[in-house]
Amino acid sequence: MLEHVARVDLVEVALLNRSHAEAAALDRPLVALFGSASPKHTPPRSPRARTLWLGIECSPCYARVCPLGHTRCLEDLDPARVLHALEP
Repeated sequence: MLEHVARVDLVEVALLNRSHAEAAALDRPLVALFGSASPKHTPPRSPRARTLWLGIECSPCYARVCPLGHTRCLEDLDPARVLHALEP
């Protein structure tokens, strides 16, 4: 994936599991969304990164499936907030 992203002059949004490392390697802007994980534990390593994390009372739990069944850590991240973070 890295070689494909490197060929693109402008990438508006790329959803990647390894987005932190790839954005840093390519010196691309990055908005990292954290749900069940913590940006304090695994922060983006790029100076061009922005981090969005709600830090709700049950996070970080690091679970792939919400043990409480609500996934608020991601669902309550307002899309407008994400779009705003994408602005230069």
